[in-house]
Amino acid sequence: MPLAIRLALPLIALFVLATGCAWVVHVRSRPAQSESLQQTALRNPLELTTALVFASLFVVISVASSWMRIKYGAAGVYSLAALVGLTDIDPFALSLAQGSTVELPRSASATAILIAASSNNLLKGGYAMAFAGWQKAVSCSVALVLLAVAGIAIALLSA
Repeated sequence: MPLAIRLALPLIALFVLATGCAWVVHVRSRPAQSESLQQTALRNPLELTTALVFASLFVVISVASSWMRIKYGAAGVYSLAALVGLTDIDPFALSLAQGSTVELPRSASATAILIAASSNNLLKGGYAMAFAGWQKAVSCSVALVLLAVAGIAIALLSA
């Protein structure tokens, strides 16, 4: 709970910024009438494979977080956060919230989570460009880069 309280204000600020960005992107991109919606096949989100991958990531990231903290201190956890943001940040955030990193202050845990989330926003901007193409994704990608920069700035200010 103390970590959640520490993250509340920065995440609310990023939420407000993201909402503004989403509104701007929505207003700027009016879908063409000729575009049709593609149907996608629905899959069961509770597949066992997904659960096993998540559990494996959680264990690996918990061990890596502890090792980086012991070996390199908070700076090591921050570096790991930037790398973890290029994958799934949930196991990383959960491992920090559960205190898997020995003697890491709450402020450092909050900073690491903000760095990971910001790094993840950069990855999502790249995904948008790769899958939707430059012309369709530029607005979303710019918004995600803006959110990443804001997240890093907040993380550095709160470190």
